[in-house]
Amino acid sequence: AFSLAMITIGFGVTAAIVPFHSWLPDAHPAAPTPISAILSGVVIKTGIYAMLWPMFKIFGPVAYGFGPALIGLGILTMSFANIAAIMQTDIKRFLAYSSIANIGYIVTGMGLAAHILRTYPSEVGLAALALTGALLHVLNHALGKGLSFLSTGCYILRINSREIEKLEGIGPRMPATTASLGIGLLNLAGVPPLSGFWSKLLIVSAGLGVPSDGLMLAATIIFIVNCIMAAGYYLWLFQRLAFRRPMLDGGHKEVMEAPALMLTPLLVLAAACILVTIMLNPVLQLIQSALEVILR
Repeated sequence: AFSLAMITIGFGVTAAIVPFHSWLPDAHPAAPTPISAILSGVVIKTGIYAMLWPMFKIFGPVAYGFGPALIGLGILTMSFANIAAIMQTDIKRFLAYSSIANIGYIVTGMGLAAHILRTYPSEVGLAALALTGALLHVLNHALGKGLSFLSTGCYILRINSREIEKLEGIGPRMPATTASLGIGLLNLAGVPPLSGFWSKLLIVSAGLGVPSDGLMLAATIIFIVNCIMAAGYYLWLFQRLAFRRPMLDGGHKEVMEAPALMLTPLLVLAAACILVTIMLNPVLQLIQSALEVILR
């Protein structure tokens, strides 16, 4: 149990799970934008992977019963981070806190799977559903948040500011950047039919799979409330950037679209978000093959 706790704490820092998250919102504003994209898109996911493998393959949720603890950490992480995100004025800190919230969704899915495996041994399919949602959301968040940070970097290059207020209304001057950001934010918000919707729906479906289980039901309700809150602030951010009248004098008239070299990765990631949605069945089959190893 001590080793399990140390693994959770150690890799919880890498994954930016609350209360081990404080480094991430400070790291993003200080880091160059491409590094921010890697931090949220890749680095914090390695913490999730490093937790998932020993927890489910070495220790095992049936023997150690860590499901409720993971659910608690997931709920704490998503709730704290979503509230903190709303309070941010720096767009990179805003996106950093939303990354922490998404880690909360993933950890909650892992916790639900662990709880189901221990409490309802015959419901392996339900546990697999929760883990499928969690792993699909790892992919969705990596693509959507990487795209969002790189799009933000294009804005910062032209305006030389990270303040959301100063970026208001920049969208029409940078249409390709804004369209790419919109796809990333809509994917993160879980707007159907984008794949971000399906990963959250899988976790919710697993959470509602045993209606008589109070812990799962309460966790799922909190999960849904947090998803709605996050969708609201993603759409609020996009509306401010794309449709609101600029706060600055001149209305960003001197602003030009980002260079082609910076737009290329945006368009690739935006296409990837759409492609994962279109190719959802093959992606889910790939995840299922991974789960066969984890749950064997």
